Amino acid sequence: MPTENCTNSNALTGWLQLSGIAVLYALLVYIGEFYFESDAVVGHFEPASGLALAALLLGGKRYAWGVLLGALLIHTIQDDTLWEIVIIALGDTLQVLCGAWLLTRAGKFDVYLRSLNDYLRLIMLGGCASIFIGALATNTALLVFGVLGAEHYFYGLLQWWMSDTLGVILITPLVLVCWGAKNDRRKPGQIVETALLFGLTALVGGVVFLDWWHDAVGLVAQGYWLFLIVTWAAVRLGAPEAMIVLVMTATYALLGAIRGAGFFADDIAQTHLVNYWFYMVTLSVVGMALATYFAEKKRAEDALRIAATAFESQESMIITDTNGVILRVNQAFTESTGYTAEEAVGQTTRLLKSGRHDADFYREMWGAVQRVGKWQGEIWDRRKNGEIYPKLLTISAVKGRDGMVTHYVGADHDISERKAAEEEINNLAFYDSLTGLPNRRLLNDRLAKTVAASRRSGRYGAVMFLDLDNFKPLNDLHGHNVGDLLLIEVARRIACCVREMDTVGRFGGDEFVVVLSELDESKSESTAQAGVVAEKIRASLNDPYVLTVQHEGKAEIIVRHHCTSSIGVVMFVNHESGMEDILKWADMAMYQAKEAGRNLIRFYEPVT
Repeated sequence: MPTENCTNSNALTGWLQLSGIAVLYALLVYIGEFYFESDAVVGHFEPASGLALAALLLGGKRYAWGVLLGALLIHTIQDDTLWEIVIIALGDTLQVLCGAWLLTRAGKFDVYLRSLNDYLRLIMLGGCASIFIGALATNTALLVFGVLGAEHYFYGLLQWWMSDTLGVILITPLVLVCWGAKNDRRKPGQIVETALLFGLTALVGGVVFLDWWHDAVGLVAQGYWLFLIVTWAAVRLGAPEAMIVLVMTATYALLGAIRGAGFFADDIAQTHLVNYWFYMVTLSVVGMALATYFAEKKRAEDALRIAATAFESQESMIITDTNGVILRVNQAFTESTGYTAEEAVGQTTRLLKSGRHDADFYREMWGAVQRVGKWQGEIWDRRKNGEIYPKLLTISAVKGRDGMVTHYVGADHDISERKAAEEEINNLAFYDSLTGLPNRRLLNDRLAKTVAASRRSGRYGAVMFLDLDNFKPLNDLHGHNVGDLLLIEVARRIACCVREMDTVGRFGGDEFVVVLSELDESKSESTAQAGVVAEKIRASLNDPYVLTVQHEGKAEIIVRHHCTSSIGVVMFVNHESGMEDILKWADMAMYQAKEAGRNLIRFYEPVT
């Protein structure tokens, strides 16, 4: 039921709209033919044709039914013959359908006439061409059916074409530009200026075209006065106000001609209003040309201002030519890189290269720009002071009307803080916060990789489990801050005793683990190698410790301490057991060293 009600409501609305178009069309035809027409008038003003075309351009071709209905209605009221009613109504409908089709078939026509090109297309296609088609078809049909005499054929054709074309030139733009500007807000000053403009138009129109105060200003009351007013409207206020001034002018001028007064007083008798027609066409084109030109200029200035504001955003931005030569940079670029605009412009983007990326990286990056017109990713660049920093860079290709690339725009922002935060998170997750050594999680990962490598190469690996002797008394006597200093020094000494390829990790408390990889393929040789490293570590940790402690408000305190270590070692190759077993065996060997008197090294010997 709701869907059915909605459908009925839409149908009713559609019929009301068509009826409104029909009534308004008939009313404008009545005004045009009974108030704007005089004997022997060829170029009178027919506003209905302009309204009809505007309705189809804004609402779609379905409004052609309203035009047809309005035309049938008005010509029936005029007591025309049946053939005359049908032929004229069909001709009126044909010409607006043809005009709408010619304008919209390419899909590039702006119905709000925001450019001079669109206005000229409206005049030529929606006006001159389509109305000629309608006038030719209608007058030919009237001639064939005997409604129109041959002697009046060309006269009727010309009258139809000129009057309806002027209607399109004046009324269609009036409706379209006002409809497009219906949501535009006028400032109070503009409202006052608009009211003054319309009042002046009415006053000057009466003086020039209706002979107001003829004795006082009659000699200087010339038609060019209206050019000045239309120019004012077009330049200062815009197309809607200019079109209203034009329609007011057309009305005043036509009424003056019909009454035999003013600037066109003799035009009906002398030219059948051809002068009036050319005057209004010229005035309209000039007015709309000025209005669209200044409107486009203002939009271009607004676009440039917006682009300039966007360019001076918080993101570092750079514009280059197709050779990578820097043409422009913003303030954020200077703040980020240290290079001023004067230093950067004229240089190539190689100015910023960090040296961290190889040729393949840049080849892939520019290849993506050429293929899809854009690339985005992380890159390392160099500041003016030599500092290398990471940034997120977006490169966009700018293409001209011919589709060829003319410029490149790079936008980036410094991600040093984000990278530092990621590194800190990574350190918290995988490294011991006190000593900086790998924690249990990373240690297990390194041990797993070493075990896997041992299986592939057939070389032995070793795990050492270390525990400090007499560490607890140091904490109890001097506090945990002194104990922390000792652990930091222990970590440094152990790291100095192994290779870069080996891993030293803090297992927890005063326990450390060392993973040795890629030892000899022989068990005896590899065991001897592990024994040498273990003894080197034991001896290093056996040296006295001199710890300097800072106390707030007090002098430095020197703490001397002697601390040994007990070390358990387990060898492995092609090991099938889990890492937990290897660590457990190393831990068992370490306890054997403690039970044997401490400050010793013990190798794990499996029970056979």
